[in-house]
Parts: sequence; C-alpha cells; structure tokens
Amino acid sequence: MNIIDTALSIIAPHICLGCGAEGAVICQSCVLFYPTLPSICYICARGTTGYAPCASHQLKHGPRRVYIAGEYSGVLQDAIRNYKFEFKRSAAKDIALFLDNTVPYIEEYVVSYVPTTGIHIRERGFDHTKNISKAFARMRSLPHVETMVRVSNVAQKGANKHTRKKQLKGAFRALPHRVSGKNILLIDDVITTGATIEECAKQLYKAGACMVDVVAVARTP
Repeated sequence: MNIIDTALSIIAPHICLGCGAEGAVICQSCVLFYPTLPSICYICARGTTGYAPCASHQLKHGPRRVYIAGEYSGVLQDAIRNYKFEFKRSAAKDIALFLDNTVPYIEEYVVSYVPTTGIHIRERGFDHTKNISKAFARMRSLPHVETMVRVSNVAQKGANKHTRKKQLKGAFRALPHRVSGKNILLIDDVITTGATIEECAKQLYKAGACMVDVVAVARTP
C-alpha cells in the first residue's frame, strides 16, 4: 500500500463487499467463509484429484496443478472489479487472502505472475496481478521472482480459445536465468479459456523450470 492508498484508507475507508464492515474491500472473515472451489479441471470443471487437469486436458508442457479460489461471480467478481477498475490498490492484499485460503502448504517454490499488458498498466497505474502475487508471497514467506516479460499488448477480452491461442503465440518471454531449475507457482487473476496459463507454462518449461503450478483468483463459470 503506497502513501496515497494509506491516506485514502483513513479518509474514506473501504467497505467490505461481503458484510459491510469497514477496513477492507473483502474482510478476512468473509474470505474465510467464502466457498472455495474443490479440485477441478481448469478447462471443463470436471472433478479431479490433487488439483490436476482432467486426463482429457493434461498437456505435456501445461500447468501441473491449478488451484482456483472461486467462481468469477458475486462478491469475488465484485472484489476483482473494484481492484482493477476502481483503483483500489490496497485490495491486492485482500484478494491474496483468497489464494492463501486455497493453496495448501507448499515449500521449495518461487512465486511469480502472469504479466499484464503494458496498455492496462498505463491505464491503471499498476500491474494488478504482480501486486497480488507479491502479497501472497509475503503471506507464505516464499520468494517472489519476476520470471516473464510480456511482449504483446493484444487484448483478449471476448475472444474464444482458438483465437486466444493464436494471439498469445510469442506474447510472453520467460527469463531463463530466473527460471532454470526452479518450481514456479504462477499467479493469475481470472481463468477464462486457460490459453494464457498454458502459454505461460510452456514458455517457463522451455526456459528450464522444473515444475509449473498455477493459482488463480477466479474461473469464469
């Protein structure tokens, strides 16, 4: 939280979208009681074990496990929109609590994130996914490493998976000196078709990552 956010939190404190309490976009109590998703395939939502994709959607160079905090609807959707589009930067920590409540105990991982397009960073003044991943890493006392850069500004909103996969080809570049030999826990905000995390995982493996797991705040129903 920067100086401006701190001042705003005093002058006009956030109101919890779940219960109306002051102090956070989503308070800790509402996060703890929010219905998290069980182990499902991130593509088809079929029940799985160990948060792995189902047999039909496992990819040789895709994410090994995908943890998803909840469906992109209701309070969780409102929290993400408030954070991204209403400049409530302090909500990064509130949203990271959902991830902390979803991911089991892990060690020997570095936390990273799916980089946001440069256009959106300029519009919002910050990389929303980066801030969430840094907050989560602090909660878990895990190292936070920037493992990728985004080299394309193509907007994907409304595109189907086939179109997204074409648009994403070459959109990310992994950094081998930060990736090689490491287990990566990659943070994303919303999974729609899965094309973005698949492309990121592929690039991370090409750069020498040992394992790539993903944790997303939400999945579109």
